Amino acid sequence: MARKVTNIIYSFVRKRLAGQAPKGIITRLPESDQIEQGMQQIFKQLKDGGLNPVSADKIIKTEDDLLRVIEEINQKKIARTEAIKQR
Repeated sequence: MARKVTNIIYSFVRKRLAGQAPKGIITRLPESDQIEQGMQQIFKQLKDGGLNPVSADKIIKTEDDLLRVIEEINQKKIARTEAIKQR
């Protein structure tokens, strides 16, 4: 992935992991290995969704774009699963 997209994914994963603590507990920053694992999952998801580094760099400019793309990939996966079930 392009450097900018990698930075967006890093920031997105870091924020998501930091926000997972239950209410009333002080959140702490996630460990670097947790962030790396989360980033690898997103890279795999984007690849499985048909995005290569060039196309990802063109459509992912912000964390909101990343979230939208991930949601679109998830929706396509759900639609394929439903289509297989209906056969």
